Amino acid sequence: MVAIFTGACYTTPLIGAIIADSLLGRFRTILAFSTIYLLGIFLLTLSSWPPAGGVPGPGEDPTWWSYTILFSALGVIALGTGGIKPNVSAFGADQFNLARTQDRREKESFFNAFYASINLGSLIACTAVVYVQDQVSWTLGFAIPGFAMLLAICIFLAGRSVYVHVPPTESPVLRVIRVIGAALKNRRRKKKQLSPPSTVSHDDSLRAGQRGLTAAGRQTANGGNRADVPVLTASMSHKWLDDAITEWHTSQGQHMRIEGLTGYSPQQVEEVKLVLRLLPVFLSSILYWCERIIMSPDACGGPRSLSPPR
Repeated sequence: MVAIFTGACYTTPLIGAIIADSLLGRFRTILAFSTIYLLGIFLLTLSSWPPAGGVPGPGEDPTWWSYTILFSALGVIALGTGGIKPNVSAFGADQFNLARTQDRREKESFFNAFYASINLGSLIACTAVVYVQDQVSWTLGFAIPGFAMLLAICIFLAGRSVYVHVPPTESPVLRVIRVIGAALKNRRRKKKQLSPPSTVSHDDSLRAGQRGLTAAGRQTANGGNRADVPVLTASMSHKWLDDAITEWHTSQGQHMRIEGLTGYSPQQVEEVKLVLRLLPVFLSSILYWCERIIMSPDACGGPRSLSPPR
């Protein structure tokens, strides 16, 4: 159960990221999924409450009602995590304009404090909260993070008028899927319309696409908060993705365009190539994390009794 719950908490962020980037924006996504997360903590607290079944004593089996509430709580918490985990740090980064030196320094300070707070919270959870659960009450132990989450939501809402809100555009996940789909779809049709293919200079086409994209990168969101989009150089890896490019310049400077095909700029295709080159690193870490979850069934270090305190 621990492995399934942990896996769900690391899978649902893909959903939360897509929703934030394509539909709701980061602020509303964080707010909505934080509320869902709070509901999950409430259900988890309810599952340990004696009138609702509570934590079974020695030799006792949990009731079906306790199981139902517990598994529902874990599912809701995993769903809430999906909207919080991928967006909180990104929303914090949105508040800084990297074109200003002072903002770059403040951004570093922000993330230092942010990750220090996360580690401090983990320390408190694995010491003080665990002590309350073991020695006082599981219900109170679950209620403490619930109150902390409620306070965090209230503080987050209090600053809504001063935040920088970057509007949703397109999810990078969907962009990768669409570029790959366009490359596969265009492959045959592009070969029929382009003759000879040797006239295409991929490096020239990339520079041509970069001019428009870099200019778009200078367009800022909400009063000049985004830095310029980094300009990528042409790469020779994953050449099959170049079929998604439908507009380029030849080495002789001639402008070429294939009509009737879904296409993307050379810069966008290069960004997808970067993602694909990172996939082996991501895939190589799966076995490590699977083994770590199996070897560490309790995140706070070792098995603990579920029996109520004496």
